[in-house]
Amino acid sequence: VNECAGVYKTTFDAVEAVGIAIVFSAGNGGPTPLSITKPKNINTDLVNVFCVANVDGNQVGVPIANLSSRGPSTCGGTGSLNIKPEVAAPGTDVRSCYKGDYSQLSGTSMAAPHVCGAIALLKEPFPYLTGSEIKLALYNTCFDLGSPGEDNTYGMGIIDLPAAYNYLIGQGNTPVIPPVNDAAAINVLGVNSFVCDTTPQPSVVIENRGTNPLTSSTIRYSIDQGDTMTVTWIGSLAPMDTVHVPLPDLILPHGTYEFAAHLVLPNGVADERTFNDKIRRAMVIPEFTNVASKNICASESTTLTATAPTSGAVSWFDQPDSSIAIAQGLTYSTPALNTTTIYYSDIRDTMFIGKPDTAGGGNYQTSTTRYLIFDCFNPFTLVSVKVYCSVAGPKTVELRDSQGNILDLVTVSIPVGESRVTLNFEVVPGLDYRLGISGSANLFRNNNLVFFPYTIPGVLSIKTSDQGPKFYYYYYDWEIAYWGPCGRIAAPVYVNSAISANVVYTPAEYDLVTDQEVSFQDNTVGAVSWLWDFGDGVSSTEQNVTHSYANFPRTYNVELFVADSGSICKDSISFVYEVISSAEDVVFPNPSSGNFTLDLKLIQTDGLTVTLYDITGKILLDGWFYQASSTLLSVDLSSLADGSYIIVVELSDRKITERLVKVSD
Repeated sequence: VNECAGVYKTTFDAVEAVGIAIVFSAGNGGPTPLSITKPKNINTDLVNVFCVANVDGNQVGVPIANLSSRGPSTCGGTGSLNIKPEVAAPGTDVRSCYKGDYSQLSGTSMAAPHVCGAIALLKEPFPYLTGSEIKLALYNTCFDLGSPGEDNTYGMGIIDLPAAYNYLIGQGNTPVIPPVNDAAAINVLGVNSFVCDTTPQPSVVIENRGTNPLTSSTIRYSIDQGDTMTVTWIGSLAPMDTVHVPLPDLILPHGTYEFAAHLVLPNGVADERTFNDKIRRAMVIPEFTNVASKNICASESTTLTATAPTSGAVSWFDQPDSSIAIAQGLTYSTPALNTTTIYYSDIRDTMFIGKPDTAGGGNYQTSTTRYLIFDCFNPFTLVSVKVYCSVAGPKTVELRDSQGNILDLVTVSIPVGESRVTLNFEVVPGLDYRLGISGSANLFRNNNLVFFPYTIPGVLSIKTSDQGPKFYYYYYDWEIAYWGPCGRIAAPVYVNSAISANVVYTPAEYDLVTDQEVSFQDNTVGAVSWLWDFGDGVSSTEQNVTHSYANFPRTYNVELFVADSGSICKDSISFVYEVISSAEDVVFPNPSSGNFTLDLKLIQTDGLTVTLYDITGKILLDGWFYQASSTLLSVDLSSLADGSYIIVVELSDRKITERLVKVSD
């Protein structure tokens, strides 16, 4: 096409006529003169197609980059109209975004964005000016570089933003009054690119672009233009300060989404500038395994379980970068472990991508210079491709990088018709890979029903061919095998030290006559919970306890169950504890001032009848029956007169008759 007078020119004239600024990079074809390529050569007026050269802002004198394209314009003209580029800007070793990271990039494609940013900044105080008017301000206020005056290397020189601002004021333009209430949504965190969590935690970054403090703003947000949710932020934000406003966690399955947020009602009133109120972010939650961590006791094993993927197979690894899986499947049973160990799970998935077949027509291509261009975002194996061949024979399939260097190749014999070719090319993240062929192709290519890009989000994008997006060359239905974009998911198995129950107690045996209680003490290292069973129906959850045995002289089986935090490691200990009665006589003390104890020599509960007589044989207590709950029977005669009494205790297997002597103190 004739860019100087054809559709390019009329299109750019129309765009400029509605006030939009057009900025082009000059190209990287220098230092040869006339190396600025179309359509950047258009020179309808001084700034219609604003062409930017690349200078090195890191060096003294800001020299031109050697590869920066030079003028003059091939569209002809005289004076300034024929000089290209228009201006220069920093474009060498510029730190810029680069596929999830940052990189130092060079070229006029780094210089042109500086000019675009300058235009945007000048548009803020002068929103009523057209793109051409703002570009003229930059053009007329450049700092001259190179030969004095405008030239075909630097144009007018490097842009000077403050000078352009003052120039516009000098032309009689008045900056607009800054808004009082203007809340800007400048970023979204937690939902960008790949979110390896099905409960992402978004937050919106608000900047106060007004002149008053911002004390409140309402955030309306949605997923895929669904139901609108609302959060109101309240605080105090000085002009030009920012605040991160967390939103409630989202609960989403694996998939691709668009998150949208809209700020309204800064300080409870209408926003004075609405163009910066809305923000959107694409969000992909790829498939990944989700494995809960485990806690076990030393020398134990456990089973790790991964969530089932919708496609692909789960593999297990014992190292984050190991190439050899230790197991496959949804579960993995560990060996007995004595130290905390981290295992890793990952999904190996296989998908088919690209134009699936030759539908839409085309023809067989003999050219050897055609190839598909694709980007790789996550390592994958190009396992195989489908081809359609018109002439059978050996053919060499090549994988090249963006510079044309061969990275891998395979020579295969392809029959006539449809067949699948095994490649097994290993591809690492990078841009502009080329999949082509060496020698005569004689393979089918499509020129209809081609819909670039063909994409597996986060893995691969087949974006075009070397002849543009109309043509699809040779390789159909790519078979791709890849590990999940989220990488290997760690599954720690925490190993707790084993514990060994340890108990001491005093006295060594419990005397029902002389002892009030026994002290049980736990000395288990690492225990945080306890359960005592004293063998007499009484229990306790204290670590150290005292206990009274008031029942029968016999042996009791005492048990202690101990556990560490979370009851991961447990142990128990049991021992026999003996309870005795040291009473030498059935009755003691005797004589007594009124309180007597009888040792009934019981080893378990028994029914008994008690009858009490005075010395004359008069019955004072006639056949009192009760169920004995202890071997010791207490008798209180303190209300009776001093003297001798006879007590008769009838048990199921014997009768006890004793004389009780009561004397005053």
